[in-house]
Amino acid sequence: MNNGSRSPDLSIIVVSWNTAGLLETCLYSVRRNATGLGCEVIVVDNGSSDGSAGMVMQRFPDVILIANPTNVGYARANNQGLARASGRYVLLLNSDTEVTGEALGTLLAYMEAHPRVGAVGPRLVRKDGTVQQSCDLFPRRPWEMVRERVVDRLWPRNTVTRRGRMARWDLTQPLPVDWLVGAALLVRRGVIAGIGGLDERFWMYAEDLDWCYRMRRAGWEVHYLPQATIYHWQRASSERTPELARRLARQREESLVLFYRKHYGAAAALGLRAVHAWKRWREG
Repeated sequence: MNNGSRSPDLSIIVVSWNTAGLLETCLYSVRRNATGLGCEVIVVDNGSSDGSAGMVMQRFPDVILIANPTNVGYARANNQGLARASGRYVLLLNSDTEVTGEALGTLLAYMEAHPRVGAVGPRLVRKDGTVQQSCDLFPRRPWEMVRERVVDRLWPRNTVTRRGRMARWDLTQPLPVDWLVGAALLVRRGVIAGIGGLDERFWMYAEDLDWCYRMRRAGWEVHYLPQATIYHWQRASSERTPELARRLARQREESLVLFYRKHYGAAAALGLRAVHAWKRWREG
């Protein structure tokens, strides 16, 4: 997958945690579909106990492997990969993904043709063939949620609220969005140089949201590109037991609260905690 001494066009960073089988499939899919692109692949293994690191060394000797003794978190692991990456573009790619056809080339060509786009993401397709919602507007503050719910009731076909705005999105065409899911996120090197890597305070979840928010504030555009397709099996390593699923659901909540506190202020973060508490109370 590497192309010798010449600096690659694309650095692909894959963070792995106990997904050896899926990681192998992911890396083979990259190998099949990265021909001629000038690509380096960096795997950051977060202390897996299933032989993931050994599998990479044995079957993918051309891959750069960073083997952490423990799980340092998704954001920090990606930053380790970013520190080693030398490509003009960097693709964050989950280990539970499978690259298809011309997806990588299509994403790169789009970025080359659109210099104001700082990040682009493909269409993500689940195992059952359904399309994952992988792009969105930024979260609303708690009082905006209440206001928009009232507007939606009084003016169902409005174009102002989140629901009204997203109803107008044509997800079959390239689209400027607020943020993209980090399962497959291609970022321009100049963006990373300007805004930095992922915020490691987000141990897991919402780090992609925060990154895109910072890109947008720095003046970069973020686009969704459905002409590139990548399969995403989703939560392959993160929800193996009900207890783990509950713990990670709370982690998602805490990460979102951190995003609110960082970008919207302490009052908004407190309001979001109240919303989460109310939802848990309703669910029993």
